[in-house]
Amino acid sequence: MKKTNIAAAVLAGVMAFSGIPGAAAPLVTEISAASKLSAPAGIKATVTDTAVKLSWSKVSGADAYRVYKYNATTKKYETYKNVSAASCTVSGLSAGKTYKFKVAALVKSGSSYTVQTQSAAQSVKTKLAAPKNVKASAGASSVKLTWNKVTGADAYRVYKYNSSSKKYETCKNISGTSCTVSGLSAGTYRFKVAALTESGSKYTAQAQSAEAKATVSSSKSSGASLMSFPAFGTSKSSAAKAMGLTGGVDLGEMQAGVYAYGGYKKVNGTDCMVILYFNSSQKFFYGAAFIPTEAITFKKALSSLRSAYGDETVKLNSSGIEMYEWVDETAMTAEFIGGKSGGEMTLYGKISSKYAPAGMSNSSDPMSSLGDIGSIL
Repeated sequence: MKKTNIAAAVLAGVMAFSGIPGAAAPLVTEISAASKLSAPAGIKATVTDTAVKLSWSKVSGADAYRVYKYNATTKKYETYKNVSAASCTVSGLSAGKTYKFKVAALVKSGSSYTVQTQSAAQSVKTKLAAPKNVKASAGASSVKLTWNKVTGADAYRVYKYNSSSKKYETCKNISGTSCTVSGLSAGTYRFKVAALTESGSKYTAQAQSAEAKATVSSSKSSGASLMSFPAFGTSKSSAAKAMGLTGGVDLGEMQAGVYAYGGYKKVNGTDCMVILYFNSSQKFFYGAAFIPTEAITFKKALSSLRSAYGDETVKLNSSGIEMYEWVDETAMTAEFIGGKSGGEMTLYGKISSKYAPAGMSNSSDPMSSLGDIGSIL
């Protein structure tokens, strides 16, 4: 940086003018004061539950930077650290608390620094603490996860490790502190859990827990069996084949952009009616099944579902069994079950608006046509 130049006083004459004793030449001072460097701009914060990493754009002419942290006791911004790079990690913070920071460029002069213009205050909130004591216990084709409640959490997100992508991917959002992941084959599964905070209609994931593992020894389920629908986005022919449907009937366009295919599947030796819904691109986005009492009683259905999904997500009301759970808030993937309390039938299904046509982002539309489809089959 160009330093400030100050011209010292120049003595034009030190002798008195002739005839005027004591009169001296005037003192001349010349000052060229350079302005301070601008404040760091573009400050961004990356947070965990115990740390905040601040980063900013480089300031031309800066030799270093100073990060200030607000002290609520003294009510002043105090020096946290001087750094040479345009980033700094502030550690040792408390989870779920708000902190304020400022940053200023520094100019070196000898062994000391001169502070330049400070940035505007940056208010940053740390993430909530990661769920503690996460435990995973394997069942028949399922893993049940439990964890301690996190203060400030509105919900929780369960992540399952994907060995193909080598990443932890969203498995389910859950309101309580337990979750059962079902439909698993034999093998070892890895999970993590994070608290969620709700803002409007969106969730923000907080710090992830330590990994929890469980090994499923067999994919064979005990007791009453439930429908296992194909993956979202599967083509019509592949979906029907994957489910092993017999007596298939193309039901055509049920609603604008919604096409249905019906057939039968054996459940405990009894034919159950199955309906698969597809969009105009023939991509599967919704499935439902009518399961007669002969195949699975109401009591067995309730017990089996609660075992698979937990008491908190499977409710019993005057209409029967109901389960409606947002699995992925972004894709609006949901699962639900309904049935008559007398045990005449049980309806189990799943829906994803990722593949659903416009106006099909909730379960009410596809369910409304099930009665008509039942009479056709």
